[in-house]
Amino acid sequence: MFDWDKHYDDVVATAPAPVAVAPAAQQPEPGSRLTRWAGGVKGLAGRWAMAGAVALCLCAAGFGALMVPPEAPGRWYSAAMGWSAVRLGFDDPTMPAELLAYDQAQYDNFRRGITRFSDAELLDFLRVTQRELNGRNVMAAYTQDALFLTEREIERRGLTRPVSSLGDHTRRS
Repeated sequence: MFDWDKHYDDVVATAPAPVAVAPAAQQPEPGSRLTRWAGGVKGLAGRWAMAGAVALCLCAAGFGALMVPPEAPGRWYSAAMGWSAVRLGFDDPTMPAELLAYDQAQYDNFRRGITRFSDAELLDFLRVTQRELNGRNVMAAYTQDALFLTEREIERRGLTRPVSSLGDHTRRS
């Protein structure tokens, strides 16, 4: 067992003084002209590298936007920039008149949520929604609204619908 009174000298015994090691190469003294010049060059290179990286990113984004024709619809800008049309301001926030049961808040929530779907998830959601509509559905008006908005999002993205989806659509019409 450790006892402070007995083992104090062993714990706080001083270590031998460190041995000074001679430097391998002659270093310039800390205030010399060479040290200040080298520090200035490093700082300048760091600032120019950061400014160059920012300028390169801005040029790449601008060039991507220039590749899209000026009369292009919003979905082209959305695809070229990798941003959603809602973020670019091309999506109309007014509720379409074709909706049967959704109010403005439900429309906004659905529109905000459906923009986060990947293309595969969106097409799968369309298939599942159509299957629910073809069966007995108590919430048919809401399902038709969801189906209408999903088809509108598919058209906005420029996706092609599966053949079964087109057949179901023509049977309902």
